[in-house]
Amino acid sequence: MHIDTSYKAYDLIRKHINQEVEEIWALALSSDLRLIAHDMIFRGTLNQCLFHPRDIFRFACKKNAACFILVHNHPSGDARPSRADQIMTKRLFTLSVVLEIPMKDHVIVTKNQHYSFSDNGKLSLSKTLSEQLHLVTSEFGGQ
Repeated sequence: MHIDTSYKAYDLIRKHINQEVEEIWALALSSDLRLIAHDMIFRGTLNQCLFHPRDIFRFACKKNAACFILVHNHPSGDARPSRADQIMTKRLFTLSVVLEIPMKDHVIVTKNQHYSFSDNGKLSLSKTLSEQLHLVTSEFGGQ
């Protein structure tokens, strides 16, 4: 299965998610965006789900993913990202750049709708951070 749009990620995961509590899922993808594996990484409460980024990247590494998509639900039915969602997404996206396992999207799902950080232009590094990462990698012979 090719997961090349946020709707495809939404359609795949909404069938599996428990709509009564928040869950975080990860989709491991190949370099041509074919689904390698998907798994629920965390289950939380009605309105929050605490997790550590290392568990997302552990999943991606174990599945030999070229990239990944993060998906989580909002039992409230409102797919708009919270401030905590925005902060966590920025942190994970930055880590994905450093680890060279790109986070292609973070999709928030509800029973009837979804929100994509990628579709809304929210997955990018600040110029300063991008420059800093380039300097670090070039010092060690990277591109």
